[in-house]
Amino acid sequence: AERFEADLRPGDICGRLGGDEFVIALPKSNAQEGEAIFERLRVTVALLEFDPVHIPVTISAGMARFPFDAPTATELLALADQALYRAKMSGRDRCVVYSPDLASDETKRVHERNLRTSVEALARAVDTRNGYTYLHSQAVAHYANGLGERLGLTGQRLEMLRVAAILHDVGKIGVPDAILWKKTPLTPSEIATIRCHSELGHKILTGLGVPEIPSWVLHLHERYDGQGYPEELAAEEIPYESRILAVADAVDAMTCPRIYRVPLTPTEALEELESGAGSQFDPSIASAMIELVREGTLVLSSGDDQTERHEAIGRTRGGVAARKG
Repeated sequence: AERFEADLRPGDICGRLGGDEFVIALPKSNAQEGEAIFERLRVTVALLEFDPVHIPVTISAGMARFPFDAPTATELLALADQALYRAKMSGRDRCVVYSPDLASDETKRVHERNLRTSVEALARAVDTRNGYTYLHSQAVAHYANGLGERLGLTGQRLEMLRVAAILHDVGKIGVPDAILWKKTPLTPSEIATIRCHSELGHKILTGLGVPEIPSWVLHLHERYDGQGYPEELAAEEIPYESRILAVADAVDAMTCPRIYRVPLTPTEALEELESGAGSQFDPSIASAMIELVREGTLVLSSGDDQTERHEAIGRTRGGVAARKG
């Protein structure tokens, strides 16, 4: 605060707000004058040296105007904090003046924080019931993220794909244990029951407030040839991200242990993926996955590195692994 006061005008007020945050009041000033004062402070801070080595230090600021932006000190500080957040997200070492447009950014930030909290809670719920499913979902998320990047997905779209992958089996919370852990072949009615997990997952995830994610999860088990479920969509009718998830999900399902079969090797899994391109899978997405694995960008699980998977199976229902619906 003392360093700042040397660059402030008589009557300006500076004090520590807490931690490394300071508040400065600039009476009888407009935004342009405030930005000029910030620039002096920015230069002063940039020239500071801290022994024994010089550590570069920058400052970011958010500015709100009284009474133009808010009528009370509490509201003014809240708006200045929104502007400060934008300054930091824009690269730091700058000043941002509050505008109404930033309010939508704050709403988005709160929504994203709530979404992360909800995702973590749902993931814990799935994990509590079945640690094996957790390992599978994490692997599917890893594969889907790599595949999405190769196919050109970026930013929020890619993150939503990752979240959908983590939660794609959440609907199995509503499938009876007697079906999930059955050692003998499922009856037609049991198959119908387990297939309902896609629709149940859709209903559960609708509460997240991100309509894309429940839709992608709902249609993950559609087939490119229209023979899948729940709506028998085909080709481009199936959401693009659902088609990505279908490939990622199938690859991990093929290469991890099942009570009713041993896992395929990565080579065998890629052969299955290749043979299903155009029927079960979108051929362009299947091709991208095969390319990623063969060039070494993505490494698939194999029988040699499934110890954790086997331990998870052993911890659940006496060694019975979950079926893929």
